[in-house]
Amino acid sequence: MGTPGFANQSTARGDSSKSSEALPTQLSTDPIALATILCFTLFLAWRMFSWTNLYAVDLMYMDQWDFYTPLFEHAGPAQLFTWQHGPHRQGIGMLVIAVLAKLTHWNAKADAFAVAGALCAATILALLLKRRLFGALTWSDLLIPALLLTMRQWESLIAVPNLSHSAMPLMLLMLYALAWTIRRTSTRYGAVLILNFVTLYTGFGFFLGIVTPLLLMMEFVRLAKLKGYRNAIPAALALGLSLLSFASFFAGYVFEPAAPDFRFPDPRFYLYPHMMALLFANGAGFVGTGFIPSLIGWALLPCVIWVGFVHGRSLVVAAAKDETSNTALHGVIWILVTFSILFAAGVAVGRISFGVQLATFSRYVTLTLPALLGLYLHLLNRPPARWRKGVFIGATTLLAIFALHVRPREERLMATYSIAKTQWRDVYRRTEDIDIASSAIGTPIHPQPQKVHLQQKLDYLKQNHLSLFAD
Repeated sequence: MGTPGFANQSTARGDSSKSSEALPTQLSTDPIALATILCFTLFLAWRMFSWTNLYAVDLMYMDQWDFYTPLFEHAGPAQLFTWQHGPHRQGIGMLVIAVLAKLTHWNAKADAFAVAGALCAATILALLLKRRLFGALTWSDLLIPALLLTMRQWESLIAVPNLSHSAMPLMLLMLYALAWTIRRTSTRYGAVLILNFVTLYTGFGFFLGIVTPLLLMMEFVRLAKLKGYRNAIPAALALGLSLLSFASFFAGYVFEPAAPDFRFPDPRFYLYPHMMALLFANGAGFVGTGFIPSLIGWALLPCVIWVGFVHGRSLVVAAAKDETSNTALHGVIWILVTFSILFAAGVAVGRISFGVQLATFSRYVTLTLPALLGLYLHLLNRPPARWRKGVFIGATTLLAIFALHVRPREERLMATYSIAKTQWRDVYRRTEDIDIASSAIGTPIHPQPQKVHLQQKLDYLKQNHLSLFAD
């Protein structure tokens, strides 16, 4: 089985007497299934880019006027990377935004395409991750692109595209999970530490900064138990470096809660779990705060928590001679579900003052999807049984349908944003008056135009023939 380590994987190719607990691994992918999955993924990617092209507008809107500030100030790469926007930093996403701005004359529509591109890349990486863990892609893996390329994320594409918020962290999280499957210890830890550092600085990828030390602590305990403390030294060093990375995040950090009336604990702290449940229901395609979304959410929340506990425990208590143990699978599933649980808890704590209905916003869908992916991988690893197979097929089919479906209301909202942005841009180009342009659409493009120096920024764009003045 090789040297004990997180990336060591046993398969069902061994003793058939242990197949009830072994991974359902196949040696090769059915070419028809593979072709179907790739075609389906391409179709969903085409749909996402097509809708983005149709509804995205070359006009910075709301938060974009905030996080574009370092570009207006000609900030260097280090300042761009560490730029704080609200409760998180912009990280590598801001560097990509800066490059795109330079290449496209600050075309805000490029940000929307970048978000779509990151989601597509995350989907490909998720398929590779499943292939890496199980040895093959199967028909049920159609669920992966259905989940990750859902248009339920439309707000991140059409309303206020911010690559750093969720799409880039999702892509980096998939890379991070893949890094843990690398067999060579030094390479694995090196890749993990680099990706951990980059991700915790990028939007709500911050929560990976909590996941990594916990995971490395479990890795250290497991290796020390199996092979002795001397062989656990690399894990201990990696743990120390991950803690240093986490501490570095707070150098110069200013606590800026997303809610102006933030309090912890909030007087309605008892609603934290309910808001988390609604977030997971929203990610699964059940939108709202009524009975059905609440029922689905309260079914999903304890499931993902239990799955995280089960696989975390498996990492700690894995036995050296247990040929059916698969530490890579345990670790990856634990990473995916724990990250989403922390994200959901963070949203609940930070946003509960706005009410639980905020959990239905589409911008929160993206980072609940890792938990659903982890739950899917967990179910794939369960021993086969006729009743379980029926439940699994039914659940994945239903989830895929809800993920694929675009509600008429959501399409109307996309069109509304597109029309309003286009009208504001056209009126401002004609009048160069912020108030007149805002009156034309009945809403401002930023709630505090003076605070963000909106007029000065618009003047800068005009003087340099950028964004809405680039034509």
